[in-house]
Amino acid sequence: MQTNFLIAVTLTLSLLGIGGNSSAWRGALTVYITLVAVVYHLVLARDFDPVGLRYLTDLAFHTIVPVLFVLDWFLFTRKSGLRYRHAFIWLLIPTAFCIYSLVRGASTNWYPYPFLNVSALGATEVVMNITVLLALFLLAGVFLVWLSRLMPKPLLA
Repeated sequence: MQTNFLIAVTLTLSLLGIGGNSSAWRGALTVYITLVAVVYHLVLARDFDPVGLRYLTDLAFHTIVPVLFVLDWFLFTRKSGLRYRHAFIWLLIPTAFCIYSLVRGASTNWYPYPFLNVSALGATEVVMNITVLLALFLLAGVFLVWLSRLMPKPLLA
């Protein structure tokens, strides 16, 4: 939900003409929402079977918004100024989220995702899961920067 919220704020600011158009920030959000969709569909969806409004919300957060935001990046986002160092900077938010989740989980015994659940998996496996997750974020970031160098100018930038 955090990534979807950041996208909503960014697009709103952009629509109002008061920000949200930094190529680095849009790149970060593109990486984040792409991995939200990938992790959800490959790891989490099989254990979640929402109905009614929860289904529609789930569909929007994990499928529709990711597809539309990635299309927005491809078609409308300026890509100039993206550097490979951005891929490392983009790790700050997912790292902070993992740390927050572990600290909160240690005090409440509630973890937002099964792969972060230290009580069920043990610290070693969770650290390995986080390492893999952050490596995926880094690889996705590097790939996005590389891809941005191959892309033509956006349609409306």
